[in-house]
Amino acid sequence: MVIGDSTVVAGSFNYTEPANLFNDENLLVCGAPYETSEGVEVNRDECKRLAGHLTEEIDRILADSEPWRPPRPPER
Repeated sequence: MVIGDSTVVAGSFNYTEPANLFNDENLLVCGAPYETSEGVEVNRDECKRLAGHLTEEIDRILADSEPWRPPRPPER
């Protein structure tokens, strides 16, 4: 998931209550809305480069794809 132009969120976490409470999920966040976050320096240029690359890849996949249309049920 790309948020804004400089934050990328990735991992297996699926934003459900079981994922939050019970499952062994992972979540990786690259980027931050601030120059520093809890004493960690954020390389905003590198975060923007990564977010831009992933946004371009998502756009490419969408442009090369056809919308999925569910099959029509058989007529009775």
